[in-house]
Amino acid sequence: MRLGWAANWKKKNGWRTNRDRAENFDLWEQLLALCAKHQVTFEWVRGHAGNVENECCDRLSCAAIKSPELEIDYGYENKSVESGGRPRPKEGEPCWKCCTPVTKQKSKPKPGRAFYYDYYLWCPKCNATYEVEEAKRTIEKTPTLL
Repeated sequence: MRLGWAANWKKKNGWRTNRDRAENFDLWEQLLALCAKHQVTFEWVRGHAGNVENECCDRLSCAAIKSPELEIDYGYENKSVESGGRPRPKEGEPCWKCCTPVTKQKSKPKPGRAFYYDYYLWCPKCNATYEVEEAKRTIEKTPTLL
């Protein structure tokens, strides 16, 4: 939390990397909202090392798991099985690398290729580019006379 990774996940809509979602992101969002309301400090402590508060948290969490009144974690239960990784950003959405909104840029066909992209998305801060499948165009070859 102190390093800002949870806030970065929020900026990236729950994605850690291009292929991996943050685990329990729905719970991290709730925690971030509470942190915005209250002044909190997070301190790392080694687990099961005799820290009184940590041992108390461990006992409480173990008791909660065994409780018949345990609430359903809808964020976990409704977790979709995604394939292929993170969807490409759309114009105005945050860049995967630096979270700056991406903009649409016109592109030109490159010689020797059978296709080109009519446009692509570009991050003005870190210069990352994203190909847009809807903008992919096929170049038809003209027949040559022998």
